[in-house]
Amino acid sequence: LKEFKENGNSFFKKGDVDSALEKYGFAGVFLTCTALEMEEDRETFVNLTSVVLLNMTACLLRKKEFMPDGKLCTIVLDLNPTNVKALFCRASTATELGRNDFAASDLKLDYVIDPSNQEVCKKLGETKVRILRKMEDLSNNPKVDMRDGMLEDEPPLE
Repeated sequence: LKEFKENGNSFFKKGDVDSALEKYGFAGVFLTCTALEMEEDRETFVNLTSVVLLNMTACLLRKKEFMPDGKLCTIVLDLNPTNVKALFCRASTATELGRNDFAASDLKLDYVIDPSNQEVCKKLGETKVRILRKMEDLSNNPKVDMRDGMLEDEPPLE
């Protein structure tokens, strides 16, 4: 497992994102196969799984594949709801998808967990500015119904 992760890290550093994803994928399969054996050491399993998944998200962000990236971050957050890297990554993904409301939510939680993280503070400030600008744009355009503008950021109803 460690070898797959280290090989993936090496490929990632070289810029070979596809090979890195492949190695992290192998690590993920290995983790899945050994999950039952590690039941007595859940913390180790959660930590290893989180590291592998977050490494995969870094690759996906570089490839600009945002939907699977956000899903992987959510899996990490299901395992550990206070994982600051997963929150930040999911916020970055939400920003790329134009979902500043979701980004702000994750960044606020990230800030509560680690208020000294300057990168989180900066991104939270930028996100708030984008939200305010959008609200201004909507309020300054008389042809736009404010409710329509706010609903475009809502998840689709199923």
